[in-house]
Amino acid sequence: MNLMMTRVSRLFIALLVALGFSLELIAAKKPKKEPDVLIVADNFGHDVNLLRPSETNPINYLLLGGQQWDLGSSVAGEKMPPASELEALIHRTLASQGFTHTQVGGPMPQIVIVYGYGSAYLEVDEYSEDDVDSESGEITGSTTTTTMLNGREIFALAGAAKVRGKILSSAITDEINDAIQTGRLYITVSALDAQALREKKKKIVWRTRISIPSRGNWLPDAMEVMLASAAPFFGADSDMPVILREEDRRKTDVQIGEATVVDEP
Repeated sequence: MNLMMTRVSRLFIALLVALGFSLELIAAKKPKKEPDVLIVADNFGHDVNLLRPSETNPINYLLLGGQQWDLGSSVAGEKMPPASELEALIHRTLASQGFTHTQVGGPMPQIVIVYGYGSAYLEVDEYSEDDVDSESGEITGSTTTTTMLNGREIFALAGAAKVRGKILSSAITDEINDAIQTGRLYITVSALDAQALREKKKKIVWRTRISIPSRGNWLPDAMEVMLASAAPFFGADSDMPVILREEDRRKTDVQIGEATVVDEP
């Protein structure tokens, strides 16, 4: 009887071990959830039909390059993509929307593309000052003043200007406040007027800001889904900040390099 119980125990343990390994394999194969992508698009009053390529409106572009620019205090060890990989991905993203890359000696470009990327953390400076009674000189309390050192840049990244003066639901308000107050990783793609540059003037035709929460994400891993999500907004103008979640992207298939955005029936 004891021998039989020993064999059953060993068999039970073996099954548990096998099941444990199976669960580990399943967990290892489970894909990581894609981040929510916040998109803020501006075309500064231009006609979107003139800014988006079509058969009758081809748009050639020249890429000047990009720069890493960290807003606020960056986190040690934060991974950034190799510049060459991000640049190649931006070329493919632009091609997916019908933009045609031209080089020196090729057709004259209508726009010049520049891009920036990095981390963004709201930097706040606080200082306190004693409140003093003017007659007695007695300290009656203190006043704390809070200054946002890079608030303008962070607010622009979150699309705060888009919602100014509008009545918002509490959910949208919470999402924008969260985007302002928590760390983010971002890519900004801007199109400059090529003719204005030839005249030594700087004129932005359109700009698309793309960001994700920094917590739990790395920019090299997320840059493809970020650019794929934002590609249809190149040259467009968003009335409100747009947040695309993983389930939203399942409904709209954005193919990098295929120049198509297909809505599922």
